[in-house]
Amino acid sequence: LVGVGSDRIATIFACDTNMSLTMLPTELLQRVANLLRQDVDMSALGNFLSCCKPFHRIETAAWLQEVQRAFSDALWEAVERACRELEASRSMNAQRVSGALSSLQLDSLKQGGPAFTLLVARLLRVSVSLTSLSLDSCGILSRGARAVANALNVNRSLAHLSLKSNNIGVEGGKALAAVLGVHSNLTRLNLRDNRIGPEGAAAFARALLGFRAVARAQLEWLDLSTNKICGIKEADAREEQYTVDGITSLAVAISASLTLHTVALDGNFLYANGAKVVANEIASSVRLMHLSMRDNHIGSPTKSRLRKAAAKCGRPLTLQL
Repeated sequence: LVGVGSDRIATIFACDTNMSLTMLPTELLQRVANLLRQDVDMSALGNFLSCCKPFHRIETAAWLQEVQRAFSDALWEAVERACRELEASRSMNAQRVSGALSSLQLDSLKQGGPAFTLLVARLLRVSVSLTSLSLDSCGILSRGARAVANALNVNRSLAHLSLKSNNIGVEGGKALAAVLGVHSNLTRLNLRDNRIGPEGAAAFARALLGFRAVARAQLEWLDLSTNKICGIKEADAREEQYTVDGITSLAVAISASLTLHTVALDGNFLYANGAKVVANEIASSVRLMHLSMRDNHIGSPTKSRLRKAAAKCGRPLTLQL
């Protein structure tokens, strides 16, 4: 392996997606990190990252932390190089890279954060072929989410975006909701565990209703689980923090959507009041086929009410309660 190029290494990893970097010798890991610093074909880089998922599989041993830093630094340089090549549109190599990079999975990048997200957003702005981007658990926060949203105002190729567990907050949620009406190619959005709150949920509701008005949206799959949609994040929270405003507006919008067929609202502490709001709407849903509402403390009577509402909607509607 040490004597072959990164494209071959990516192919080897693609044969076994369960392979862990901790199984490999330190020298080889450092070799791969060095290869990322060179002029590596971006499709090979994307394939390598997606298959072996180097960052969240590396443990806390000192020597592995050193390799992790090498990977992080090399990845930063690789993405920055791709940006430069794509921005220099006169270069034939820019066209090659643009055509090659279609998927990028950078989950659990320990040294990522908002600064790295700004660089990825720069890549998103100039790429015409990137269709899938995952930045789960990268600590991008509100600033990073706004950077991605701004990039989506320009990008027209991205279809799948996952920003799970990034603590983007209310403002980050609002920024991403606002851009959905502009980016008509986005079909799948995962914002699980981001604390967007009732205000963020209301922003997505407005965006979904706006989609119906302009009839150009493509969004089919949406995950807003564990987002404090009812204002609380734990079962013993103070009663005055609870509100159904966010779930009410969101339930109306989901039901009216012409494109959404799968929605996840797990772990939002909807309780019976919030779940009843959903039950009132799904009976008249236009497109919804799969709805997940697990871990919401809604009780057996309300679950029964939800199932009866689903049975009335005129098509098979799968509930996960």
